[in-house]
Amino acid sequence: LDHTSNEFYLSQVSLTLGSTAPTFSSPSIATVKSQVDYYVQVLGGLVGNDMIAVGQVNSATTAFLITNYSREMRKTRTVTYPTSTTLNIRNGGANDAPSAISNDVVNKISISMNATIAGGTAGHACFMYSPSTANYILLDARH
Repeated sequence: LDHTSNEFYLSQVSLTLGSTAPTFSSPSIATVKSQVDYYVQVLGGLVGNDMIAVGQVNSATTAFLITNYSREMRKTRTVTYPTSTTLNIRNGGANDAPSAISNDVVNKISISMNATIAGGTAGHACFMYSPSTANYILLDARH
């Protein structure tokens, strides 16, 4: 390395005590994903029109939605919503961009939300989805 801007990287190195090294193995991708999901999860945004939650329209202006996480999280987490109008709620054959989304109940395995909508019909089933990969709800249980 002849210059201070050169970089040197090591990967999958194991230091062990003794004269013989054990077989080196890294955890499976499924194990690592499960460990990450314990701290951070993303709802929606993986593909276009990704389903986030299902629920019911309570009135012309409100909808109640709920979803379970892919696995139990470390603790009750911080929920970060995108600008609410970047998500869609489909109810009764119409798409409605909510003007506001708020938490109802947040725990270690699920979240329920209240959404302010414009054109709901009370009693209709509904679902929330992200129309593009840039729109998702972030669940963070790291801190």
